[in-house]
Amino acid sequence: DAYPVAELPRERLAVFVAATAGQGEPPDNMKAFWRFLLRRDLPAGALSSLQVSVFGLGDSSYPKFNAAARRLSARLAQLGARPLCPSGYGDDQDDLGFEQALQPWTRGLWEALEAAAPMPPGLEPRPEGDLGEPALWVSTPAGARCGGNVGHAGASAGASPANGREGS
Repeated sequence: DAYPVAELPRERLAVFVAATAGQGEPPDNMKAFWRFLLRRDLPAGALSSLQVSVFGLGDSSYPKFNAAARRLSARLAQLGARPLCPSGYGDDQDDLGFEQALQPWTRGLWEALEAAAPMPPGLEPRPEGDLGEPALWVSTPAGARCGGNVGHAGASAGASPANGREGS
């Protein structure tokens, strides 16, 4: 709910990770975002400049397995968002839990991101397996304030790295 959802139509790329709560409901921290996406005054092409990918966290022992992520994918498409890569649906019932689906989805996501938003000249990707310091990439609207040691860039400037540890 911290993301200003009215900015979404101005974004180019977005990655969503959505858990399904209870009997198919979106989690509490997604409800304001979901209400925004369901507004009747949003035109069919409101998100036509946006490429998205969705990963769902679910449990197939529930009848509405990954319902929040599936509904999110469908609604984003209705609003004109284009898939960055296919959605992924993690299942706690798999032998490796949700990570069984997360690993192939993540590989596809990185490939799609490299194609959609290549690294700026002069920067090199880290070698395979070199995770370095934990980092969180965030994009916030120009002028927005972020708490802690979270970097921000204007919405048109893209994402910036930030230390992903809380309170540092």
